[in-house]
Amino acid sequence: MTFVGKILVVLHLVLAVVFMGFAGAIYTAQVNWRTAKENTQKQLDVAKKELVEKSTALTQAADAAAKKEADLQQQVTQLTGEKNALTLRNTSLEAETARQKAFANSEQKIAALSTSEAEQRLLEAQLQRARNIELENSRNQLITANNKLSDEIFGAKVKLDALLAKHEESLREIATMKSFLASKDLPTDIKSMVVSTTPPPPVTGVVMDLRPARPGTSETVEISLGSDDGLTKGHELTIYRNDRYLGKIRLNFITPDRAVGEVVERTKNSTIQRGDNVTTRL
Repeated sequence: MTFVGKILVVLHLVLAVVFMGFAGAIYTAQVNWRTAKENTQKQLDVAKKELVEKSTALTQAADAAAKKEADLQQQVTQLTGEKNALTLRNTSLEAETARQKAFANSEQKIAALSTSEAEQRLLEAQLQRARNIELENSRNQLITANNKLSDEIFGAKVKLDALLAKHEESLREIATMKSFLASKDLPTDIKSMVVSTTPPPPVTGVVMDLRPARPGTSETVEISLGSDDGLTKGHELTIYRNDRYLGKIRLNFITPDRAVGEVVERTKNSTIQRGDNVTTRL
């Protein structure tokens, strides 16, 4: 073998070793990418689930506070009506007492006309005095009951004000939570949150059509899967070609056998084409 031949053989061996090293590095990067993606997806699912639970709890607390507020408002209205009725009755009793006192005074003046009439009027006056005492006692009882109702109304209003403050605080927390979700491009209604935390079924399809991004719009992809396959708005699918990851789409339009999704992630220098594979399994 000539010297040049030996050099070529050595060069061939060196290049083979170099290419094997490149292949190993590419395989390692692919495995690490899949593991990192799965871990990130799990963390995102846990965070979404926590957001759903907190938002649901806040909504339930706000509904309970609103119901309690309505009950207390009804109680305040009822107690106010009772207080007004007692006040009216008290006024009536005071008028009756004044009338009876005037009548007693008049009867006393007439009793001075004769001794027999005086004795009779005295008896009537004593009876009227006893009745006046009874009326006075009834009036005092009504005043006590009226004061008690006033205290109960005040206590109910204090509870109502506290519930209103708590209700407003719950509404502010819900609004803040929805604003935070919107800033992260996440759904703000409970139904969409539940869908986003429910994993899609394991299905695989192909890219049927695509529309490039334009000013003010994102790149969209039409796929061969739809609601009949268990998919719904908000589900995310992975696009790949020959085991090569190309990107990810999030569905925003669903028909029974077709769906359109917005491209939310794409690998560098990759191109999505008709016939590329899409799946929920990765």
